[in-house]
Amino acid sequence: MPATALPGWPHKVAGGGAPCHPAAFRAGQRRLAFAEGVNVFPKHLARGVPLRLSARVAGMRPLDGRVEISFEDGETLHARHVVLTVPPRQAQAVLPHEHGRELRAVDALFEHVVTAPCITVSLGFPTSAPLPDFDILYPDDSSLVQLIAHDSAKRVDPSYRVLVVQGRAAWSVAHLEDSRDVWRAALIEEAARQVGAWVREPAWVDVQRWRFAKLVLSTEMSAPLVFGLPGGAQLGLAGEAFTIEAGVQGAWRSGRGVARRLLADRDA
Repeated sequence: MPATALPGWPHKVAGGGAPCHPAAFRAGQRRLAFAEGVNVFPKHLARGVPLRLSARVAGMRPLDGRVEISFEDGETLHARHVVLTVPPRQAQAVLPHEHGRELRAVDALFEHVVTAPCITVSLGFPTSAPLPDFDILYPDDSSLVQLIAHDSAKRVDPSYRVLVVQGRAAWSVAHLEDSRDVWRAALIEEAARQVGAWVREPAWVDVQRWRFAKLVLSTEMSAPLVFGLPGGAQLGLAGEAFTIEAGVQGAWRSGRGVARRLLADRDA
């Protein structure tokens, strides 16, 4: 898939509220987005790599110098090296806690890392709808909305005017188990207050609940880790939780870091 880079996006930042990842706006930092959407980047990285999509892991355990990975459909795979990059709470669910102190230590590390949820709505409007004067809005006075992104501003010839409205972490925690109707109504109403009454009448709405959307700052690890398992297998831990940076850039650098560790051990 082609990727159209948009260096420096968002170009028009409005509001004085706190960004999700303040480090991205520090002097000297470069920002980058893609017109085709955020998932074009991992698709590019995955070119030529065998992938298994929608394969839910049920568990894993050290076995004869390798790691055995069990899937919910009953299939198993074996690998010398395994790297976990999912949020810590999800990783804990597949760790074989009964297998040795090494994995108990991994479990203890995951207990230290805290994540926060985010409830989000994407709103589609006809292209005749008013044109927002921002790429990203960080509301000054909202206890409910963290940001509003004019997502279609990135697109080439968009079919709809699209706004993405992200709830604040505290609000998302308080309303995590509410109905989708409650989320939709609250976020649309607050977005209308911030942007204009026309936001109350979208042509379509998509609601998402991300249980492990982002890290609570200061609970992350400073670097990716590699654990030796019985028999010589290795378990790597990487992702946003294992870097002092946040967001995609932190996950990217963490992944490269754990790869360097594993390759160095192989060549030693």
